[in-house]
Amino acid sequence: MTTTARRASAPLALCLIAVSAAAQTTTGRITGTITDPAGARVPGARVEVSNLATGIRVEGRSNEAGIYLLNFVDPGRYQFNAEAPGFRRYLRAPVVVETGMAVSLNVSLELGETAESVTVTAESPLLQADRSSLNQVVENRTVADMPLASRRVGQLMRLLANVNMQGENMTAGWVDFTLGGGRGRQQNWQIDGAAMQAVPMFTAAVEANPPVEAVEELKIEVNAYPAEYGRSTGGFIAMTTKSGTNQVRGVLYHFLRNDAMDARRFFAPALAPRKYNVFGGSVGGPVVRDRTHYFFSYEGTRYTDGTTRTMSVPTPQEIQGDFSASAGSPLDPLTRAPFPNKRIPAARLDPIGSRLAALYPAPNVAGASSGANNFRLNTANRLTANSFIGRLDHSISSSDRLNTRVLQYRGRTTRGSVTPVEAADPSGGADVTNTLNVTPGWFHNFSGAMFNELRLGILHRWQEQPRPDDSGIAGQLGLKGVAPAG
Repeated sequence: MTTTARRASAPLALCLIAVSAAAQTTTGRITGTITDPAGARVPGARVEVSNLATGIRVEGRSNEAGIYLLNFVDPGRYQFNAEAPGFRRYLRAPVVVETGMAVSLNVSLELGETAESVTVTAESPLLQADRSSLNQVVENRTVADMPLASRRVGQLMRLLANVNMQGENMTAGWVDFTLGGGRGRQQNWQIDGAAMQAVPMFTAAVEANPPVEAVEELKIEVNAYPAEYGRSTGGFIAMTTKSGTNQVRGVLYHFLRNDAMDARRFFAPALAPRKYNVFGGSVGGPVVRDRTHYFFSYEGTRYTDGTTRTMSVPTPQEIQGDFSASAGSPLDPLTRAPFPNKRIPAARLDPIGSRLAALYPAPNVAGASSGANNFRLNTANRLTANSFIGRLDHSISSSDRLNTRVLQYRGRTTRGSVTPVEAADPSGGADVTNTLNVTPGWFHNFSGAMFNELRLGILHRWQEQPRPDDSGIAGQLGLKGVAPAG
């Protein structure tokens, strides 16, 4: 067996940020001003958001100008609190934070005791007033409910504006499309804030296409996006995986397609086989309520897709050197004159050429002449793939949070052969992909004006294309100067 292999390993982006207003790719932030009833700014006001599903808190204080900033806020639904001495406590829920979103929320406190509170449940939608980029967010319900053929996140690109979809490689995991008029396969892909591609530019395809059941949100930056979304000439895609909550929740699923309900394709001699099974499950919950949560997802894919191969093959007479039924005449390479009666003498047939010609299948299309697509046969490509995603989130305090996510994808596609000897089919063989991505992160708030994000992305990808092992086909043919199994 011969194998073509490619490795791609990217110990990526040890990213340290300590700034007053850092924009993030997967986490969001909430910012605004705190004022009193007269419109004067309120310094030192305490602000806090609490995740309604996990209980994780993020807190901060307004500065001398009454401006506050809550950074590194994971996507989700939150309760927002603001309080200061001499004012009633301000409550608002829910405040929805999406992937990479900067929420602008200004608060006007009312005079009174802190023990009293003002609860806001209905106001105008919160806007991102600090940027003008053209972007789209695909929220969790859409991610989970869309009828996608492959049940992979990349298929969601078909649903979006400004997208021209070209195709999807289910084994390797990449999707090919153009975004906002850019070139195909030129996007910058990130998952949980770490790069998910080994090639930064020029065919910068995503190295793993995770199942939709493991993805919380998907954000697509199309045009005029900020500088932190760089390294792209065709858009930016940020994926956020799910995390556990204070309740144990899980799901089991199985999606299938079958040729029993298919029709014969126009050029197929018979109904081509098709078996498509996508199955798996996920579970998430608390290790310690309001502090530590886990999430795990598994998905398996078993895919048999029929295809019709149409070729021109030599006839048995031509393999013996008889071209009398053919339109053209074989030329003698020594004299450049046609062979008499369009027949090559048996003594002039090259033994290696004769053995090669015998590897072709026999014509099977009635009435088709040599060289006129005289062979047609159904075959099938088969995919076996498994995807694993695990995530652990831990809150040390409202100022310190840790998380780690591990993703592994293994896929093998075996391409169907139509030749008697499998190794003789140039379209035969297999594609094997093994991708491992590990992303630990640490978020720390030093003060209301200084934050730090430490994130390490490790991406390892192994690809190979093993050819069928036919017990030394090169040796059987008598080829000299090459490995017998070549």
